[in-house]
Amino acid sequence: MKKLWLLCFCFLPSFAAFGADLNLMVLGDSLSAGHQLGPKESFAHQLEDALVEKGYSIHVTNLSFSGATSADGVRRLKNALSKKPNAVILQLGANDMLRKLDLKKTKENLQEIISTFKQKDIPVFLAGMEASIEMPEE
Repeated sequence: MKKLWLLCFCFLPSFAAFGADLNLMVLGDSLSAGHQLGPKESFAHQLEDALVEKGYSIHVTNLSFSGATSADGVRRLKNALSKKPNAVILQLGANDMLRKLDLKKTKENLQEIISTFKQKDIPVFLAGMEASIEMPEE
């Protein structure tokens, strides 16, 4: 989580280029949805609070949900685009790994999501995590 915060603050200067009323979207899984956390404890809520405190006119739209895979992200692209984000933090893939989904398909899905946003001139910040070396047995 600390690395994701660092990523966001590294890109703050580029956020300023958008001007007022920035809509930053988080598209992810339970890690960004705030699974089992209070409403104000989720990553998206804390990120918005931190950016507003720094003086940014920003709203963070959280389109994350528990159990989401990269394929879910592809299916939700139309809805995501309808929210008119200025920038996106993409945090998907962990559930693909946990479900032992095909890595090639996960990469294709993530690329499709990124390409779709980029075609609309919407920057995407891909948040990743280290893959587990040992997967739990089912």
